[in-house]
Amino acid sequence: MRIAFALLLALAACGQPCLYVCGSDGDCPGGFYCTSHQCLQRCIICGSSCVSDTFHNCESCGTACSSGQKCSASKCAGACGTGLTDCSGSCYDLQNDRLNCGGCGHLCGDGETCSGGACRALLSCG
Repeated sequence: MRIAFALLLALAACGQPCLYVCGSDGDCPGGFYCTSHQCLQRCIICGSSCVSDTFHNCESCGTACSSGQKCSASKCAGACGTGLTDCSGSCYDLQNDRLNCGGCGHLCGDGETCSGGACRALLSCG
């Protein structure tokens, strides 16, 4: 309920959608950090480790897809879903994924998000 209310406030206050509104890193889920009152993804949390490889952690942590498969939308599949690009066996939306923005492995900097395949400065959601 608290997150839903914060999301509604954020959408009304920002020119872009804010998935999580935060005051500090502790307000964000694992693998995310807080900047400009928004939680941005840093990595995927598997146990106590921060990983960026979804192919070897696809359906759950430590679960790798079989040879010839791709990790698409957290499921092992024969091909990437519509609008997703194969980056070493994992499928990403290069238009909006801040860990693969505009190209495989292109990470947006702190305080940036990915929009239209380009890293852009965040608008404040506070």
